Amino acid sequence: MKKCFLVGVGTGSFSFLTLEAVKCVESSALVAGAKRVLECVGTDLINGEQFASFSSEEIAKEFERFAREKEKIGENAVCCAVFSGDSGFFSGAKSLEKILLADEWRVEIVPGISSVQYFAAKLFQSWEDWNLVSAHGTDCDIGMEIAFSKKTFFLTGGSVSAKTIAHFLCENRVRSKMFVGSRLSYADESITQFEIGEGDSFFVPEFEDDSLSVVLVERLGNVVLHAGSLPDEAFFRGSSKDAVIPMTKRVVRAAAVSFLAPCDGEVFWDIGSGSGAISVDLARSARICVHSVEKNEAAFLVSKENRARFCALNMTLHFGEAPKILALLPTPDAVFVGGSNGKLLEILDEAFSRNPSVRTVVSCITVETLAGCRSIADSRGLSFSAVQISVASSSVPKSANVTLMKAENPVWLVTLCAKK
Repeated sequence: MKKCFLVGVGTGSFSFLTLEAVKCVESSALVAGAKRVLECVGTDLINGEQFASFSSEEIAKEFERFAREKEKIGENAVCCAVFSGDSGFFSGAKSLEKILLADEWRVEIVPGISSVQYFAAKLFQSWEDWNLVSAHGTDCDIGMEIAFSKKTFFLTGGSVSAKTIAHFLCENRVRSKMFVGSRLSYADESITQFEIGEGDSFFVPEFEDDSLSVVLVERLGNVVLHAGSLPDEAFFRGSSKDAVIPMTKRVVRAAAVSFLAPCDGEVFWDIGSGSGAISVDLARSARICVHSVEKNEAAFLVSKENRARFCALNMTLHFGEAPKILALLPTPDAVFVGGSNGKLLEILDEAFSRNPSVRTVVSCITVETLAGCRSIADSRGLSFSAVQISVASSSVPKSANVTLMKAENPVWLVTLCAKK
């Protein structure tokens, strides 16, 4: 019989091993895991052989080798793989379990005490409302994770560190409390708390940050989610001494976002973003990454102000001209073109070359741009549909006690996509 225990050994120190975990380790003829975790378990507890590796593939191969040896002498192979924290909390146990089950091992999972449980207890908080994010050996989008949550817990250990998160909060003027835990459960444990934006001062204080710190970001103020298109007057359009930056009006923005159909996890481009209104509405609509491109410096600064005003933290600004700058952006799932500066064909070619199934919506305020979209669709074999939006809003003249309807310029929204 090939039997294996996948054991979470707890937050760090030996004292956080559960009794069930101790039994599994003691009864196993082979114990495998990362060197740091094996040291945490301790040689006194391991009665069988040891194999140090953090690779699921290497551990599985070692278990198979061990099982064949035991089979030759008629003994059962009982193995144990140990993982830091809880075996179900961003653990390597998941990938190892898949391999072992495919090789017909009998697998039992034994949970441990995760860092999130331990940290919450230390902070005297409950954690059922925390957004749990792993940046442990993997990338994560800080802005997207905290944009939709009041409290976000980060397990670091890769390119994203506690200081990376602190710098992001300061650069984007996100008022928040930040809690950093290092060396949890060890004798030199450190837990630091500070406020970002206290007194409108956004700077990163000195604090201890090792490679495996945990971080809790608690945003201050209201977190408004999925609120629909914002009122036009809510947006910053530039200072009084500067020219007003163009902005797509609310009704058109609502229609454009609907046609773009954002879904969680997707990447969006907003080309010629102007005031950033479309980008902000998109960023608030779903857990997506919005990349906003603008070549006009005044408009770029206005977009930056609006991102901060509405805490659209999953919106990344790029100062430059399309299509050249698009090579630096991740592959899009959808693209909105609000301004192309005569480069519409090149922009669309770049988008469709990166993703043939990309969804594109082009805002046209002139018949020439509309005709250009039709021509591009025909030459590139794309599906074409257009909607004209004519909006009239109520207005009360100062000189009369009456309500008039004031018309806005009509706009065409053109949808281009691959033919099915």
